[in-house]
Order: sequence, then structure tokens, then C-alpha cells
Amino acid sequence: MKLSSIKSIATAHLKWYIATGVFVIAVTFGGEACLIHRIPQRLEIMRLKEEISKYKNEFEKDKATLETLKSDPDAIVEVARERYYMKTEDEDIYILEEQHDDK
Repeated sequence: MKLSSIKSIATAHLKWYIATGVFVIAVTFGGEACLIHRIPQRLEIMRLKEEISKYKNEFEKDKATLETLKSDPDAIVEVARERYYMKTEDEDIYILEEQHDDK
């Protein structure tokens, strides 16, 4: 092989390596869709999906409670007493809370 053909092959390979390097740097660090931005976005998506799941479960529970409240008058009284500490005229309500001592 001649020296000029070896030199042209080396130049072609060097150009390919430079182009590949520029591409890798552009994908890693460039723009909104780069890898550095994608990782936190993926973590945020996972967190939001968990939050959606939590709220869906809470919604289903509240939906069932609402259906019970619509159909059962005793359930309304129970919710009023437990959640809102309501009472009838002839009752007294005492709320007991545990006291925690930090030692």
C-alpha cells in the first residue's frame, strides 16, 4: 500500500470518529430531549404515576362512601359524628388524644 492511501484511510476513519463523537455529545448534552434532561423527567413521570394511582384509589373509596351516604341515613349520622364531631342535644363528646413523651 502506498502512503497516500493509508493516509486517506486514516483520514476517513478520523472523520468518522469525530462525527460519532459530535453525535454522542449532542445526544447527551444538547437540547430538551438530551439524556441529562430525560433522566429527571423519567423520575418525575414515575412519581406522578404513583400519585395518580394514589388519587384513583382515594377516589374509588370516596365514591363508595358517597353511594353509602346516598342510600343509608344511618351512615350520614355516623360520618357526622366520627369526622365532624357532631352530636345531638343531649350528648357530650370527649375527644381523647394520646400524649407522647420524647425521652
